[in-house]
Amino acid sequence: GVTSFQRKSGQNEVALVVVGSDSCVLVGPEIPDYRVQGEAVIIRFPFLEDAINYRRLRVDSSSSFHVRHSSLRSERRDGVMLTERRILLLPSHPSDSGTYTYIFRSDTFCLTGSITVMIYEEEEPNITVMPYTARAGEDTDIVCPHLKYFKRSENPKWYKDFQSTALPIGKGQYTVERGIILAIKNISVKDEGFYTCRLSVIFNNTQYNVSRTWRVQVSASSHSFAYIVFPANGSFIESHLGARLVIQCMVSVGNQLAQSTDVTWMVNDQSVENSYLGGRAFQTDKSISGKHLEVQLVILELLEEDNGTELKCVCQNEVQKQEVVTQIKLEDSESVWLVGAAASSCFMLVVCVFAYHLCQRPQKPRDYVLARQDSTM
Repeated sequence: GVTSFQRKSGQNEVALVVVGSDSCVLVGPEIPDYRVQGEAVIIRFPFLEDAINYRRLRVDSSSSFHVRHSSLRSERRDGVMLTERRILLLPSHPSDSGTYTYIFRSDTFCLTGSITVMIYEEEEPNITVMPYTARAGEDTDIVCPHLKYFKRSENPKWYKDFQSTALPIGKGQYTVERGIILAIKNISVKDEGFYTCRLSVIFNNTQYNVSRTWRVQVSASSHSFAYIVFPANGSFIESHLGARLVIQCMVSVGNQLAQSTDVTWMVNDQSVENSYLGGRAFQTDKSISGKHLEVQLVILELLEEDNGTELKCVCQNEVQKQEVVTQIKLEDSESVWLVGAAASSCFMLVVCVFAYHLCQRPQKPRDYVLARQDSTM
């Protein structure tokens, strides 16, 4: 069986899972992955890699990486490989859908976690894809992501709304930059839809297809003023204990000058340097690219006390001021809170038992005390 519990390490609560006779640190679940069948798919574990780097774990020949697949279907097949803490589906199949749970251990550590994968039988508007929001009248760049793990035999071609004919690159509003970026000039509401990049890659001397799909939504309101593109107001930034967190505040300056627009991060309505995060957080200098500027908030290490912290990005110039608020949400915070609540409950139980025994003292001393109280009054 598998047993979960919490162990306190320094200032942090560490989630542990007992696997066999070992105690493994539980790494937060990875972001789900959605793909289409018949393609080369590499399933990665970014949160695991973050945990390895943060803990400075020594990975050598004594390390082992095992994966268990809880499939949504009962059938099994060939073409699933493990390499360097990654799962290769060559090619992908709907039976590959499900949850992949890994155990990464050596003589000195043990980590465990999981990822959920969905392989669709075909591309269709109902599939879950990556969202992208653009503003009408702007020039928009869409990147074909996660290609560095493949040996490309060609640059990707771009398609809209799952059509079989590729977009006319170099004609009209579409161009390609650096081989993997689709640039759309003067985007409008009619340009909304699904944008898919497709290409062929080589793996073990075999050619496979790879695709990525974005769902692009366009806001109809053009603007002549600066506004904050990211993060969204009222959103949550999710991470896990001990992680290094980098949050971008991205501003579209419109017709305003980027140099005259200030962007600042606040922590619980205080400047970063004057907040409780001051010793382990800072904001970067303003970075300008075309009509966009960006300032990053860097938190070197997330602690339990950071859960629920309010972060505010403030964009201001001579014309107007805008603020957006986001909050840090730690994955382990609920289980840690339950442990704290249990400890508090135990403490209250001890206090109640102690009070009960006090009340059971002999009758005469109790009356004497009450008489002393009455006479004093």
